[in-house]
Amino acid sequence: MIINLQSEGSLRVQTGGAVVLTEGSDPNALGRMKPDIFIRTSINEAKSLPDAGFTVNGPGEYEVKEIEIRGYHPFTYFIKAEAINLALLPPSGGKPEALDNLEKIDILFAPNDGQFAKAIRQLNPPIIICDQASAKNLEKELGIKAEITDKLTIKKKDIPEEGHTKVVVLKVS
Repeated sequence: MIINLQSEGSLRVQTGGAVVLTEGSDPNALGRMKPDIFIRTSINEAKSLPDAGFTVNGPGEYEVKEIEIRGYHPFTYFIKAEAINLALLPPSGGKPEALDNLEKIDILFAPNDGQFAKAIRQLNPPIIICDQASAKNLEKELGIKAEITDKLTIKKKDIPEEGHTKVVVLKVS
């Protein structure tokens, strides 16, 4: 699995021949991309959305190209691919209670940790992906120094053991 940041808050996940793209804070920045799966993370009305094979728009259960997706209100998602459990928090306006629906999380994408820092600490995910500003808050809350990188290439065997949380800041590609 290869994970990188496409634009502010937009995550791109390549897994098993499929590409999953999430909507970021500027969905119009995604114009020409053609992901297999596009995941909406807000109710804003973007002028242009990627030409996706399948669009996930809110609560429900989906299975596309061997990728399982469960959506919860408001725009919180659980994705399972390559035996890796990835949880996506909404860029803004989410509710920490939505995290109660998520099961064992290997990687947590938290584009805006402001209201989630305490809940994140309770979940104790092995890997947290966030932006630079959120990393500073998480470093303070969790006492973990963030690693800055262009992309995260990971397999299930590379997931840190429980109790060894890693904070990763992805640079926009």
